[in-house]
Amino acid sequence: NDKIDLLINVIEQKTGEISFGLSHSNATGAAVTAGISQNNILGTGNTLDARISNSEAIEELSFYFKNSHINNQGHSLSYGFTDKTTNASDLDASNYVLDESGFSLGYGVPVADTANISAELKLSDINLICGSSLRTVDEIAQCNSNDSSDLTTTFTYVNNSLNDFYFPTDGTRNILKTTIGLPLGDFKYYRFESSYVDYEPVLNDKILKISSRFNTGAGYGGDDLPFYKRFYEGGSSSVRGFDFNSLGAKYTSTGKPKGGELSWINSLAIGAPSKFVGIDNDNMRISLFADGGLISEKQSSFDLNDFRASSGLALSWLTPIGPIGVHYAIPLLKKAGDATSSFQFELGTSF
Repeated sequence: NDKIDLLINVIEQKTGEISFGLSHSNATGAAVTAGISQNNILGTGNTLDARISNSEAIEELSFYFKNSHINNQGHSLSYGFTDKTTNASDLDASNYVLDESGFSLGYGVPVADTANISAELKLSDINLICGSSLRTVDEIAQCNSNDSSDLTTTFTYVNNSLNDFYFPTDGTRNILKTTIGLPLGDFKYYRFESSYVDYEPVLNDKILKISSRFNTGAGYGGDDLPFYKRFYEGGSSSVRGFDFNSLGAKYTSTGKPKGGELSWINSLAIGAPSKFVGIDNDNMRISLFADGGLISEKQSSFDLNDFRASSGLALSWLTPIGPIGVHYAIPLLKKAGDATSSFQFELGTSF
């Protein structure tokens, strides 16, 4: 009389993968990647992530380890190493090559069921090779300096209640991130990044997505923001219908974008499963979207006349090789000299 039978059905979640892939996007071109990711390495509950990537613009080797439960309050301890080479010319940005090797140490604390805060300390060695198109006084000074030690501290707040990783239909995700270049290093600057995305079910099986992103950064103590730390906008993950990284001020000698100390991007989309066009596939979603935003070379030069906008149609498809995004956008607000691109393709995206 003092016993009962408990019947428990368990659906086991995949905790790791070994991957090798070929990909292509309008942003970084063709890429070869390989890696191993395990969220429960040797049954310990710890996370291991090691990857190597080689594209036309970026070569990267990274290693990351995280102990997700160093105590019974769910605190986490992490460390990682990265070695990265970026050829900015292949990203349609300024003409420079940046080699960066760094080690990071982080600590995280949950503050709610869906939210956590974390702090990270990172020490990087910077090697910068500049091209002839860099012309401003601060760019020339940074290129000619022997500064190489970048010591940063980063504080991040994440609140994520999305109900699915690839194709959410409900919930929000808020991210606040502040990075400060500490005076013990050679670079004194700060970067503040924030993003908001909300998914709401509407009109039966339709999904309304609202997103916004605001980023800003500058130097302090008499230093300028390193020009390779500027923000760039335009393209499939920004204002679609404009070329990748093309928004904002340009170099007069080359026409390439300079990037900026401030960017503001917004998007509104309504999506639905592909059944309404006769394709019965739960892993395919079609959406109508409107994007808009701007980028300012300096914080003090913020001007709504720099605002650009577009609208179009997007197809998101979760395939066995990963999510694929196809976008067709028409620029609605543009100026003479803007670089536009109506059709864009990306492997690794969502609507």
